[in-house]
Amino acid sequence: TAARNSAATAFAAGWAPADSDGRGGTPRTAQGAAGGPAAFCKSGRVVPGAVAQLTAAELTEELGDPSTPVLLDVFAAWCGPCKQMAPHLEAAAEHLNSRARVAKIDYDKEPDMADKLGVRAFPTIILFGPDGKEVARVEGALTAPELVAMVDRAKL
Repeated sequence: TAARNSAATAFAAGWAPADSDGRGGTPRTAQGAAGGPAAFCKSGRVVPGAVAQLTAAELTEELGDPSTPVLLDVFAAWCGPCKQMAPHLEAAAEHLNSRARVAKIDYDKEPDMADKLGVRAFPTIILFGPDGKEVARVEGALTAPELVAMVDRAKL
């Protein structure tokens, strides 16, 4: 686990800043550069470079927002591989920045949504296109580079 966590840290630290001015990625707030709501996400719940934990209702709203793809981690708090993957999800969110909304949903708090999504193992990673339709799914823990590659392969 320590090796996987340090790999996630090294992965995140190795990426160039997302902004052309070299100051780093987009601020982790729901405000855009002009002070208005971020075009990245209409609800403001999911911000570039961070993982947002959502309720079922919030996820439904996010999937109805065609602004950017959604990379979703369906996890369980008691799941060992889910805990191991958490820093990798954070590192992937930092790297993806405004290319994808990165979110997670807790199976134990939202079992109906997990069932609706057809989740049968933990963690389950689902990539939704900007249209809210599933384009890729993986069951089992992934590293940060694997999560980024999942989004890259989809060419969204």
